[in-house]
Amino acid sequence: MSGILSFLNRRHMPTTMFFLGTTASEHPEVLEEAHTSGHEIGCHGLDHLPAATSDPKEFEAKVKKSKEILEKNIHHSIAGFRSPDFSLPRWLLPQLKGLGFEYDSSVYPCLPIMSWYGLWKAPIYPYHPNLRNPEETDEAEKFLEFPLAVMPDVRLPAGGGWWLRNLGTTYSLLSLSRLLKKGPAVLYFHPWEFTENLNLNIEKKYFGGAFRPPLMFGRTGTYLFRLIDRIREEFSPDFVTIKQLMDSMTKQPLHSYALEATS
Repeated sequence: MSGILSFLNRRHMPTTMFFLGTTASEHPEVLEEAHTSGHEIGCHGLDHLPAATSDPKEFEAKVKKSKEILEKNIHHSIAGFRSPDFSLPRWLLPQLKGLGFEYDSSVYPCLPIMSWYGLWKAPIYPYHPNLRNPEETDEAEKFLEFPLAVMPDVRLPAGGGWWLRNLGTTYSLLSLSRLLKKGPAVLYFHPWEFTENLNLNIEKKYFGGAFRPPLMFGRTGTYLFRLIDRIREEFSPDFVTIKQLMDSMTKQPLHSYALEATS
């Protein structure tokens, strides 16, 4: 994690980092380093179990506990939430608002990807969601949703993970060039994606309890660092935290660019 922070800090790229409560408890030094380096800290739940497969009340209690752990460690309020695996049952957004969150960033407005995620009717730029149906907007609602980047029109994922690493630099840059013409693009990265040659020893590794083939872990490490630098060179975007982007929405048009890391 120190290597990632060093890379971001040298380039003056503030990010939003969504931490699990368990990660914060086990590695408070990492949380502190991220916070003191100027990165926004967001909540990613307690144990990375998807909301859709959890009991609503139990999930709410876990999110509340995670938020309390994070705020206690950094002595700062937590504004944002990212749901594990982008899992977003209809009861989640009302829960988040009730727990004091100001925004969510769990909507992937793409074509449905198997049973993982995909709310293809949702807006592709930040919006005020209908709390009971995040694919719809509600301008009377103050709560905000910051959806992940997609390739406009065709609605293919372009926000991060396998798509950003394996579909190639041309696909990534084309997606961003089209998105950034009208508003911000939200990308996400996991710390393990910055590990060099991770796919060489991944055959027996499990993520989230489900086995995933080695192909899922290609192009980690150097490729991702270089891709981020290519994005900087190609677009010269303003890298901001989601909280900064949220605050700017009432002050100026949305032409910023948010980069995220998830822990």
